[in-house]
Amino acid sequence: MRKLKLKKEVIKYLILGALGLIVLIVGIIIIKSSIYHKSDTYKLLEIGYNKAEVKLIEEKLSKADVKSLLTEKYDANIYKLMKEKYYLNKNLDNYLVYLSENANSPLNDVIAIVNVKANNAWYDEDIIKDTNNTKKELILINKFYKLNKDTTFDDLKNVSLTYSYSGNKLREIALEKYIEMYNAAKSEGLSLIIAASYRTYEGQQNLYNNSVNYGGDDYADRVSARPGHSDHQSGLAVDLTKYNSLLKDFEATNEFTWLQANAYKYGFILRYPKDKKYLTGFDYEPWHYRYVGLEAAETIHNENITFDEYYAYYIEK
Repeated sequence: MRKLKLKKEVIKYLILGALGLIVLIVGIIIIKSSIYHKSDTYKLLEIGYNKAEVKLIEEKLSKADVKSLLTEKYDANIYKLMKEKYYLNKNLDNYLVYLSENANSPLNDVIAIVNVKANNAWYDEDIIKDTNNTKKELILINKFYKLNKDTTFDDLKNVSLTYSYSGNKLREIALEKYIEMYNAAKSEGLSLIIAASYRTYEGQQNLYNNSVNYGGDDYADRVSARPGHSDHQSGLAVDLTKYNSLLKDFEATNEFTWLQANAYKYGFILRYPKDKKYLTGFDYEPWHYRYVGLEAAETIHNENITFDEYYAYYIEK
């Protein structure tokens, strides 16, 4: 009798224990569900983002940015933009604005245009800032980054007439690599020569004024930088041609073909490539090369991007 009573007591406590465990589990599930339903993940799903989109959004954006996103309607372009190679979080709003105004633009173009600030008017005074002179060979000068009138470089060197027409100067880091490139081209029977290199602020002002007088403001802004915005003022840029030939004929030469395949090996890049005016603001210049260093030049060459794109993604971000 006592054993039967004891057995009933054990069964009773087992049942009570099981019921308590069930209540605990249900409670935990309810609490977790309540917490989950309040989470940003759940809210993103509720808006319409799928699991893959939510995962990428939460990987890319800060919690504050996610909460800001929750105040907006579902936008499939956000996920698509984030999957692009050169996507930058800081530019997401500008990507979306540009895309809303240019719905047929390829996403990679949207990314590139916004990253280099080309979604703004060229030379927009509200955008222009002084360039970072501490970047050495990676200094960026374009229609949004400028050098001051009094900017000088202590390492400017005269270029020998062996490698250049008279009156040219380059900064030492660029001159050394240019001479290496010149000799490599010469060993293959090619004759490179520097037609133009370092140019002062005042020299660029005169050149720009001449362009305006020749073809007007719009023409000048396509073919010549305004003073302070010239790559030549960096002391790292060269206009190259074949010896005894004109700049305008350079693209048709073997020297140009060789540079296309080899310039990056010496730290030089074509600064204003064909079909990239919408990113650089300048007409195609097959003769204009810029020293950016070996690592940057190799990346720019391999990824087929402009220096402006490289700077925005690899340096400025």
